[in-house]
Amino acid sequence: MKSLRTLPYAISRTALALIAILLTGIVFLLNVFYHAAVEYNAGEKVVFTDHLVPSLVMIALFAVLFLLLARFGHLIPLHRIRERHVFLAFAILSSVAALYFILNSSSQIRADAGLVSWVAHVYKDKDFSDFLKGGYIHRYPHQLGLVLYDRLLYAFADNVLIHFFTNFLLTLGINFFGWRIANRLFANHTVNLLTIACSFLFLPQFYFILFAYGLIPGLFCLMGAIYAALCYSRGGKWYQLAALTLAVAAAVCLKQNYLIGGIAILLYFILQMFRGFQHRQWMAMVAIVLAMIFPSKWIIAGFEKDTGTTLDQGCPTVLWIAMGTDMDSWSRAPGWYNDYNYVTYDAADHNTETAAKLGNAKLKENLAEMKADPRRALEFFRLKTVSQWCEPMFGSVWTGPLEDCGQVNSTKYLKSLQTGGKAEDRAETFMTFLTLVLWGAALWFLIRHSRTVDGWEMPFLFFIGGFLFHLMWEGKSQYIYPYLFVLIPCCMAALYYAARSLNRLMRKKKA
Repeated sequence: MKSLRTLPYAISRTALALIAILLTGIVFLLNVFYHAAVEYNAGEKVVFTDHLVPSLVMIALFAVLFLLLARFGHLIPLHRIRERHVFLAFAILSSVAALYFILNSSSQIRADAGLVSWVAHVYKDKDFSDFLKGGYIHRYPHQLGLVLYDRLLYAFADNVLIHFFTNFLLTLGINFFGWRIANRLFANHTVNLLTIACSFLFLPQFYFILFAYGLIPGLFCLMGAIYAALCYSRGGKWYQLAALTLAVAAAVCLKQNYLIGGIAILLYFILQMFRGFQHRQWMAMVAIVLAMIFPSKWIIAGFEKDTGTTLDQGCPTVLWIAMGTDMDSWSRAPGWYNDYNYVTYDAADHNTETAAKLGNAKLKENLAEMKADPRRALEFFRLKTVSQWCEPMFGSVWTGPLEDCGQVNSTKYLKSLQTGGKAEDRAETFMTFLTLVLWGAALWFLIRHSRTVDGWEMPFLFFIGGFLFHLMWEGKSQYIYPYLFVLIPCCMAALYYAARSLNRLMRKKKA
């Protein structure tokens, strides 16, 4: 009877694993065959190259290193190395590097990050022009959570540098949560050490400290939410539920993309409910839904009351989907930003309903073109996926200071990094190797360990949601890195278990 009651759980979990294996396998193979790079200028054009031979060389190199570690890794006295000491050592080294980057980089910020910062700066002077019809906030009221965050930071120091320093501190928090998530999932000392090391060596996250646009603060909140969800699902304490609710709400308010993370956690609790009803699951589900809906609305209502303005829904979401599925949009890369949402909202006289009708008409036109020419549609989505998921730097350097945009750095190394010189080449080569290893390890984890480990569902649901979302939404590689980063604990566990199994096999053959 017990097996019959848990049958929906087993079926759902197996289906999830199969979907995750399919999508992870697709991304891994695309990274084996292709490589994408963003040009370091205002044009942001993506360059595609075939990458099979370099990928095979990297895979061969990894295989040699893995065999050596599997054979002789037991000689390394890892049991004597304390996890907190490793974390502290990496934190100190990265702090020195962060000081170098922040103090020698341009403090100017541009594009949407600069516009949000500007709104937060002038708000204290009662300049509400961006809240009026046609203004930036009137177009994008979903940015008000980020405006509030900027205002809170500028209350401490009226300088953009506070963004960069705060981002760095939050990366330490992200890495800390990754470590604790790994411990919750696997309770293995070696896996914890590998997770700490890989988190700090994931260079794009470090480079994103110069990106003042909510990506890192939102991921910090999401990682905290995943950790709180793991704790609450096993402990059921009220303070764990409170932390989960606040973390989900903050993540969504800072960056609406993290709604995908909130939904992933919600689906995890629904999946747990299939295994056996418990009141704490229902409480978590209700709390997460409320956290994803109401705090954003409260922030908008608060700003409306304070400014005396009325904000409608701004640019409707269909405009981004229409832009992301336009097969004629290749200015940067297939489906990337091309001003369509901005221009269409202007053409609709800043009326959300009218703009939505225009967007729906464009989307229907896009779908009709895909139906009429499926080969062209397949090529469009193939290259769109490659442009986002096979770009190992994830736009992290491009989002920082660019000399092409008048943001001049003061050291030779930073100039080389930000202009695509040798420093950037070395970092890109390392990240190409690391991303190949991570996607391969993620795939192996799903194939080998998804049946025996509980809790992997949240990070992989987040990845699945992100893959499907960015397939249709405006293309952008800079928003992809969180979907891979959250998989690091599972990837490190897969590598550790594979090395341990291989070591046992070698010993048996030797005996």
